[in-house]
Amino acid sequence: MQSPLQVSQFDFLSNGGEMGALMRALDYDVTPLGPTESWPDILKTTLRLILTSNHPMFIWWGPNLHQFYNEAYRKTTGPERHPSALSQTGKECWSEIWLQIGPQIDFVMSGGGATWHEDQLVPVTRNGRREDVWWTYGYSPIQDAEGVKGVLVVCNDVTEEHIAKAELIRLNEQLLEELKHREQFQRHQSFQIELADTLRGMSEPAEITKAAFSMLGEYLQIPQFYFAEMDVQNNRFIISHELTSHDTLILVNKSVDFSDLGPDIFAALEAGKVTPVWRLKSDHQHFGLSRCQWTQG
Repeated sequence: MQSPLQVSQFDFLSNGGEMGALMRALDYDVTPLGPTESWPDILKTTLRLILTSNHPMFIWWGPNLHQFYNEAYRKTTGPERHPSALSQTGKECWSEIWLQIGPQIDFVMSGGGATWHEDQLVPVTRNGRREDVWWTYGYSPIQDAEGVKGVLVVCNDVTEEHIAKAELIRLNEQLLEELKHREQFQRHQSFQIELADTLRGMSEPAEITKAAFSMLGEYLQIPQFYFAEMDVQNNRFIISHELTSHDTLILVNKSVDFSDLGPDIFAALEAGKVTPVWRLKSDHQHFGLSRCQWTQG
């Protein structure tokens, strides 16, 4: 009974499309691989496997990692590598990405076992330019009783799927952001209506200030306010009142220089941005705040 590895009795390089024809035509006698008759059965069997497969497959063989690949893999390459990559050494062929894939191949060749790499960016040069290409691929040892002799690569170019997935994620994030802005707008609108209803009928400035800032503090979850006017000519804030977390309106009448609050606060307020201040400082007093909100008067 013939052993499955005794494949030398038939042409293991038969068929296989263009790649099969190229492999049969190559003069291996002048290469380190030597004549095909002397090739080990495990190499012949693995070559037969990839030539009869419609899935992209690739072989690195021997200590110098000489290359073989099938018709399906050929379609993923450009003219820079096909057909020159056939029987070429791995490092010579893939110099631009060897720092990335070299250690992975060494791991398998040294007996570390098979590896799997899903949706990995491995940029390659093809069709005259460097392309960002995403691959899903596995490296498996080709081994016999003497140890690992080569690496079998099963791979897919998943660039189109990767780009489509990334675009879907982007669109989902954009939709969530739009929903968030819409919810914020609706919440802000509801607060304005509630504030207007509360202030309707009030006439005393102190009563209006206290009610408005009390509601604003609750809305923004800010426990303490200072109401100030901007004295642009003298680069300072004139703080008139403080509203505490106990809804107590206190007369302050202190001034704080713009510079004491940081170089960007004036520009931020001029742009209408909400600006939190964690510590106020003046020549006369330190205000230690958990958080406060400035409004331009």
